[in-house]
Amino acid sequence: MAIHKINAKIILYLTAFLFLIGASPASSSALKDDETLILYKTQGYRSMGGDEWIIPIHCWVGELEEDSLLRAALITSIEEVVGEGWSASERQLFEERIRPFMADDERGKEVSVEVGGVSTSLGPSSPDGHIFGEAKLTVKSAGSAAILTASSEGAKATVSLIPAYGVSVISDIDDTIKISNVSNKPELMKNTFFRPFSAVDGMSALYQGWKREGASFHYLSGSPWQLYQALDDFINDNDFPVGAFYLKTIRFNPLHIAKLFDDPEDFKLREIKKLFERYPLRKFILVGDSGEMDPEIYGEAARLYPDMVLSIFIRDVTGEGREAKRFLEAFKGVSSSRWELFKVGHELLNKDIIY
Repeated sequence: MAIHKINAKIILYLTAFLFLIGASPASSSALKDDETLILYKTQGYRSMGGDEWIIPIHCWVGELEEDSLLRAALITSIEEVVGEGWSASERQLFEERIRPFMADDERGKEVSVEVGGVSTSLGPSSPDGHIFGEAKLTVKSAGSAAILTASSEGAKATVSLIPAYGVSVISDIDDTIKISNVSNKPELMKNTFFRPFSAVDGMSALYQGWKREGASFHYLSGSPWQLYQALDDFINDNDFPVGAFYLKTIRFNPLHIAKLFDDPEDFKLREIKKLFERYPLRKFILVGDSGEMDPEIYGEAARLYPDMVLSIFIRDVTGEGREAKRFLEAFKGVSSSRWELFKVGHELLNKDIIY
């Protein structure tokens, strides 16, 4: 093995060790000038009594810095999966995509977030820099607006107020609306870090059609929050309907970069249950693919909440076909009329989601 590879291995393991032991606990404090706050798009829901809106708030605090040790570790780890010899354009995109993974998460930070004229104090941030909380608005203070803005420390994010009644689409991202090739790890890494994101044919037109029928959208993915901005840009650039993201919260370990995209079965089902509980009077369409566990997850959701799931659409990227034993087991107890396989979005364009 070449000397530079040995040195890279040493850097990789040393960086991972330093990353995993983390910083010492810190007391709560306000943001410093060199720290960044990111507010994520969110969706409000009506309280059970109907007299207020509850706005889930999610933000991240950290320093988006260029750490040479972590960068070297990342490059070494990715080279082991996808190989070397990146082009200039691939390297430029790689540098953009990995920057959030190299951030210095800040624990113990407190922030004040304003939504609809109401200020809410949140924190302290956890060791991974994330803060989860909620704001509450009276129906009167929210007025008739369907879209509000959350703001704090110069950061802003869209807040969509989702009505109690209606149809919601819970959509996976990788290999459902974005070509990722999750089952092939080297290709997955290239599509994630080195190539512009590419939309699955017909899915934007399909979703826009559903939006015109009144649907709201929730993007549920096993991708980590570090890819939020890239995924949000993908949604906007490819004319998908605006929606909130429900992604994995992880502390990145450069030793196991491929595990960033491990199938998140428990995570997805847990997030689906939360959405069902927030919007108990809405009906849901679940859209995913066969590359991982979406059929099994959605089948279980339909059995647990039979009156809430209208339809399940699975993009068949594995070519198994509707009569495959896997699908028959995944959708056991679910009416055959409520689930369907497809290849591209155009196949579903004539599906009327209003029942």
